[in-house]
Amino acid sequence: VIILIFVRFIRSRNKEISRLNESEKMLFRLVEEMPVGVIIHNRSREIIKANRVAAGQYSYASENDMVGKIFPETTLSDDNNYFSKNLDSTFNPDHFIVIKKEIGEIVLYRNSLPLFFMGEEATMEILLDVTMLESARKNEAKANVAKSEFLARMSYEIRTPLNGIIGMTDVLNRFELSEEIKDIVSLLKRSAEILLNIINDILDFSRIESGKMILDEIPFNFREELSYNTDLAN
Repeated sequence: VIILIFVRFIRSRNKEISRLNESEKMLFRLVEEMPVGVIIHNRSREIIKANRVAAGQYSYASENDMVGKIFPETTLSDDNNYFSKNLDSTFNPDHFIVIKKEIGEIVLYRNSLPLFFMGEEATMEILLDVTMLESARKNEAKANVAKSEFLARMSYEIRTPLNGIIGMTDVLNRFELSEEIKDIVSLLKRSAEILLNIINDILDFSRIESGKMILDEIPFNFREELSYNTDLAN
């Protein structure tokens, strides 16, 4: 009876070992075939397993060259500070790794998963190359800054002569002018003020994009507005 129980125990043990071996082989194959970088390291951050994609990301000749190496800690740097300032709050800047290359750099998004691998506690690092996305985001940010600077400079350059025109119309109104000339001067001043308001509206578009748009409620005379548009059309 004891021998029979022992045999059954050995058989069940062998089945469990076989199942674990199959699971481990499947994990190995999954790691090797995944289209993203995968690195498995132990609690000492010593690399146990890596795939070809990860080897390429870290400039190793093959994934076997990475085994036994120490997976570097993510430290706060200028790149992390950049990500913390420019990324959405849902992203942790520590999840991004910037690897300097001989020409340029690559940006990896890292996600860590704890697991039990080859008889010990380990961590699987999944590394997704987001260099193209980050480059596009940087270019978009630079374009927005350039557009805002252009609008601000353009508005300043146009405001200066417009303010001069409005000031000259105030000077002209101090002289004794005929009613016809007064109407022309008044129309000129009003048109310059409208154009100045349009320039201010152009700046409002940049304020909308930056979330700093403020709506002002101001009184106006509807009859005067109609009269001005009629005179302008005539």
